[in-house]
Amino acid sequence: MNQNALVANANAGYVSNTVDMQLLKAIYNNEFITKEALQRVYDRSDNNFVATSLSATVGATWGSESSRFKHGLYLQWRDEYTLNVSKGLTGLVYFGNAPYENQTVSMNGTLKSLDYRKLQYVLTAKASSSLELSGSVGLVQASHAYDSDVKGSVFTATDGEYLNLDYAFDIKTYQAKHTVNFDAKGLTFGASLLYHRPQSRSYFTAGLQEAGFVSVPASSNRYKADTAVTFDGFHIGNVFGLGDSSFVNVGEDSIKRYLGIRQSEEKFTTGIPARFFAYYEHRFENNWNLGVESDYAPSVYKLPYVALHAGRWWKQALFTDLYLHTSTFNTLNVGLSVAANVHMNAARSRYLQLKAQTGYLNALVAPENTKGLDALVELAYRF
Repeated sequence: MNQNALVANANAGYVSNTVDMQLLKAIYNNEFITKEALQRVYDRSDNNFVATSLSATVGATWGSESSRFKHGLYLQWRDEYTLNVSKGLTGLVYFGNAPYENQTVSMNGTLKSLDYRKLQYVLTAKASSSLELSGSVGLVQASHAYDSDVKGSVFTATDGEYLNLDYAFDIKTYQAKHTVNFDAKGLTFGASLLYHRPQSRSYFTAGLQEAGFVSVPASSNRYKADTAVTFDGFHIGNVFGLGDSSFVNVGEDSIKRYLGIRQSEEKFTTGIPARFFAYYEHRFENNWNLGVESDYAPSVYKLPYVALHAGRWWKQALFTDLYLHTSTFNTLNVGLSVAANVHMNAARSRYLQLKAQTGYLNALVAPENTKGLDALVELAYRF
């Protein structure tokens, strides 16, 4: 088994419980979006959840068969967004407030984003002939952090004569002033085990993939409000001359006072969600592999990701893995992973490996029912 490797990969992902790929494509292409398409998405859930991620990693692992320890060092960049809003706020965005005449609609939601880079060290130790234990620690620097929590409601009077807004929010935001050394710093850690009996062809691994935090400096901006306002429009005295109009002298400060927004500079801490995983695989003598996988971030998703894998090696040069997974919202999707090896010597102990993977092949045939998309590409040299 190859103990040494140089690895580079890039990954992009999107998942939602409501917004499907057909609507997302229309938004991306700036196409006309019908009310029926919005209604289809709106009716799917009592809330609207969207998560996106982009990442790129380069790293190396080294060790030997005779050594008890194996080491890994990785440099990663990652950008993540998570949006979770109430059905009422989703309806206001999709349809405006006209359908809610003489009704009070909730406007609750959270938006979190974090753009960071991480230097991670991984140590793997052989505890016995059948058990390996791994631990990791990462140093984090963030260039951007955003954490908001909004609770409120809006009442629309008959014919839109006035709006009653009742809201409370807490918004914390940070943007690095330098491009090299970021002030927001933190740590991540992880731990796992791999169990495999030498006489068996079964493998089991599980653990904490990652958890951590980022401490953001006191120069960060924080916006808070807890108030109620009534909005009944603007006064325009003369449409040909706006000198006596009520919004002539409206500026940022006056808007903040009107909406009851308090701004301050203070530090805060934001978390990197804990993510747990488990994987069982059985390798048959005919080059077939069967496996079951689970991945769960309880602070982000209500349900765990679960996948069933069926893979096969083709003359040790090509590996294909077809899998079914439930995403994180109990919807069935089809994925495919392909890895090709280019051997560099007769003993096949040195080779290049190119891997490509996507978990949403069904987006090609049923985009209106597919609420996710991802892609992974990886290049590795193993020796």
